[in-house]
Order: sequence, then structure tokens, then C-alpha cells
Amino acid sequence: MTAARGNSDKVDQLLAPRITGKRYLHLIPDEKFIDDAHGIFEEAAPGTHDYLLLSADTPLRYIRDFTPIRLDLWRALRPQVLEVLPDYEAVLVHFLNPAARQVVNSAPERTRFVWIGWGADYYHLVRERRQLLLPETREGFDRIVPDKDPLDLVQRATRMLYRALKHPFRTVAQVQSQLRMHGIDANQSGELRLLNRISYFAPVLREDYDAIKGANPGFHPHFLQWNYWTAGMGLLGKASIESPSARNILLGNSATPENNHLEAMRLIEGAASHDRKIICPLSYGIPAYARMISSEGKQVFGDRFVPLLDFMDTALYLEMLHSCSVAAMNHLRQVLALDCK
Repeated sequence: MTAARGNSDKVDQLLAPRITGKRYLHLIPDEKFIDDAHGIFEEAAPGTHDYLLLSADTPLRYIRDFTPIRLDLWRALRPQVLEVLPDYEAVLVHFLNPAARQVVNSAPERTRFVWIGWGADYYHLVRERRQLLLPETREGFDRIVPDKDPLDLVQRATRMLYRALKHPFRTVAQVQSQLRMHGIDANQSGELRLLNRISYFAPVLREDYDAIKGANPGFHPHFLQWNYWTAGMGLLGKASIESPSARNILLGNSATPENNHLEAMRLIEGAASHDRKIICPLSYGIPAYARMISSEGKQVFGDRFVPLLDFMDTALYLEMLHSCSVAAMNHLRQVLALDCK
């Protein structure tokens, strides 16, 4: 069976008149945590899960262990797909990105959603992004995120016109889906209306949930304790503490400014001995920010600064983490969580 035929069969299954028995639908992005999530859920309830990726024509980059159902967003928003969603025991949203938001917003009211948050999809509910940045990081971030280039806007308009001429019905569906999104913006009442369609919310940390509840009294999803497991991570803390060679420092967790890398560098610079390397994961997030942090880290620490700019094999990544005895995470959102209580 070809890959295309296999995906077609799965789509036919998704569009069946009724979902029989207890089944679970996962809305997933093509990201590095999804293979591990697939393994966890299949172990817990084998063969009862469908995995839907809202992107039909791009090559898979990170998902390697299974073949998800693939649909364009405009197809996923068609009534024959949406009306099936309440038949699932639950629809689990792995990262509430713009495409997943539109599915949540358009689904029948009876649909039971579980939101597994990644941080970037809910930081704005704690505070506006700039309020989560310390002064030096905020200044640096403003330099690398300029106003829209007029040429870029022209190019985007040209691409939209080309798609409209090539796929007129698809374009109409996209416009309709954008209209559904009207009013769903951070810090507006439409945002809470969208989020309150979700039954359970699993953030990275309990403190994140407390911060969101404190800042948004109308936020109703219940807290759920769940997070992604990565092979071997359970041994990380013990191996790092017991190993005399674990001398390095882990700086941040992604190429996102909420890490406040620049201020953290100043603290580490004055406290870390010169035999320690600074391991800095920057493989996902904002590419321009990753380049800025990589350049600044090299200036401050020289060859001791090791930016991880590409997605790595799990075993190699764990080896890098095992070399660290200290983790410097400079996020403000947990501090703000205490303020919100």
C-alpha cells in the first residue's frame, strides 16, 4: 500500500458516520515531542487513537515512528469532519497553534477537548509577551523583529492571489475559517470564549496554570497533570548529580525570548568557572533570536558556549544534558504566578 493510499484510508476512517467504541483523536504538529507522545498513548490504550496533522503537502520533519492522518486545514473545517469530533471520547490538542484554534472554535459544542500546552501557546495568558522579557532581552528582541517589510507584504499578497486562482474553492474555505477566528485574540473576551470550550488543560508546570487562573478569572478549563516523556530523561537528574564530570551549565530551553538569555549570561559570566561549558538549546523557536543568542554567547564565553541549533538524536542530546550539573532557566512566568495568587 502506498503512503498516499494509507492516508486516504485513514481519512475515510475519520469520516465514518460514527466512531464506534472509545477512541481518541490527537491534533498534532510535526514536532519533536510527538513520537514520544504517540508511544505513551499507544501503550496506555493500544489501537484506540487517531492522529491528525493539519498539513497535507509538506514533508514530515520530526515525526518518524508512525504515519498520521493528514488534512489541509480547510478540509478539516468541513462539516463532515467537524461533526465526527463529538463521537471521540476526547480530542487532545498538542500545542494550541492557529490551525488547532480554528478547529476548537468551529467544532460542535459537545466536543470534549483536552489542551496539552507547550508554553508558547499560553504565555500571553499570563502577561503580554513584552512583560515577560527583562530589559536587555526586550531591547535585543525589538532589534531583530522589525516592522513588516513592504516588499514582504507584496510577496505575500502575490502568493495569496496565486493560490486563489489555482484553488478558488479552497481560498473561499480559508476566508470562511478566518472569519470564524474574528474576535479570538489574546486579552480579549473572544479568547476566553475559545479557551472555555476546552475541558482540561495540561500546562508544562502547575505554576503556569495558577498564573493563568490568577490573571484570567473567567478561565474555566480544569487542571490536568501530564507532560511529555522523552526516552532516558528519567535518568538525567541522577546521572548529572552523581557524575563528577557533570560540570557544564544548561542555559534555557528554546530560542524564545521568554528565556531571558542575555540577563542569564551576565549572571553566569560572573559565577561560572572557566572549565565549564554553557550548553544552550536553540533548535526550536524564533530563528533570528537563536542567531542573536548564539552570537552573543560566543562573544561572552568564546568556545565554551555551545549553541544547539539543530534537532539532535535523542541519545546525543541526553549525553549533552548529562554533562550539565546546573540549569539556568530565567523565565518570569513562575514568579508572576506567585504574584497572581
